[in-house]
Amino acid sequence: MLATVFFAVLPSAAAAHHSVAVSYDVRLTSTIEGRIANVSWTNPHVEIEVLDDDQARWRLETHSPGFLNRKDISKSDLEAFVGRQATVKLHLARDGSRRGWLLSATFQDGAALTLSAD
Repeated sequence: MLATVFFAVLPSAAAAHHSVAVSYDVRLTSTIEGRIANVSWTNPHVEIEVLDDDQARWRLETHSPGFLNRKDISKSDLEAFVGRQATVKLHLARDGSRRGWLLSATFQDGAALTLSAD
């Protein structure tokens, strides 16, 4: 019985853990201007929502909570940016949706958050 449960869960776990290049075009870096609307500190990737200047909602993924913790970036660090305007660099989703892989965010006061190498 245990083996059946293990193999039933395995495909979903494998699908959730993928290379960034599968979902995002890592050859191109794009920029959006907007307000950080929400932070979801979840596995397998932290998600940050940004409302662009046209009020369109973007869902941006970044590394796992464990990875960010090892880089001394906490949930509260990211949540402190909610409500702030930023220039955000990202790799766009391959499917054309308003999704992306978050690279960095620069705020109006000069503060910067770098999560991935460009």
